[in-house]
Parts: sequence; C-alpha cells; structure tokens
Amino acid sequence: MKKIIICFTIIFITACNSNNSTNLDSSNFSSSAEKIEILSKEIKMFSEVADAEFRLFNTDGFSDSRKLSVPAPPIYDYKFVVKLNKNNLNNWKDDMTEVQENNFNFETEWTVELIERNKDDWKVSSKPKYYIWKNNSDETFVYMIIYEKEGVIFRRSVTI
Repeated sequence: MKKIIICFTIIFITACNSNNSTNLDSSNFSSSAEKIEILSKEIKMFSEVADAEFRLFNTDGFSDSRKLSVPAPPIYDYKFVVKLNKNNLNNWKDDMTEVQENNFNFETEWTVELIERNKDDWKVSSKPKYYIWKNNSDETFVYMIIYEKEGVIFRRSVTI
C-alpha cells in the first residue's frame, strides 16, 4: 500500500508541475544537431554522433527542467538510436555483455517506432549484435542492438 501511495504522489506532483515535463521526444526538434545537443544533456555520450532519435521518460524531469524533488528514486525509460563512426562502436560496448539473439529476451518494437518518421535515414541491412547490462542494486537494465556495418546503435536504459 505504501508503494502505491508513493507512486500516486509522484504522478500527482509531476502532473501539477507544468515546468517539469517527464517526456522528451526528438520529434519536437528539427535538426540532427539540435537532437544531438538535447540528447547529450541527458545521457553519457561515449563518442561523437552524427544523428539521433529518442524518446525519453523520467519521473524527475530532465536537465533543463529539473525542479522537482521527490523522496523516491527516479523511474526512467530512455530509448534512443544514434549513428556514429564505426571506429567508435567499441566505446559504447564497455561493461556490456554480448548475447546471442535467442538469449536476448527484451522487446524490440520500440526500435521500429523510434525511426518511423525518418526511416530513410536509419536503413540497416547487416546482422545485428545484442548487448545487455544489469545493475542489481537499483534494478536498471541497459540493452543495445548494434548494426556494426552501418554504425547504428539502438539503446534502451530502463528501471523496473
């Protein structure tokens, strides 16, 4: 019951604070440079990127709007895709474990939805590689799908 009350409190306070958006979507920005700039404020960039699309959710809001202080850990779901120089792919794989596709037990429909508006900019044809990382202390999962030939990384970080 206590968890339910905390969840409702977080949702109520977040909804009442109009300066604190919990969603950030790349469709609200027109240029690749602007998308990259916004995304780089919210995630750790392991190299320069040439293009990006994203849909981010964070109960604490984002770097330009964080004013809310809730006595609970943030709940977030960051979904993004970046295009980069293939020589920099290894920078994004640190601490990640490669897994075979049949052992990759995460839904991937979000990857199609993320690039739907700009399909031509995100064409991939190579066989993807799959990576995962889990932090047991705070129930954070990170997983990636990498198309090495194209230099495209789909990445999702989520708390459960």
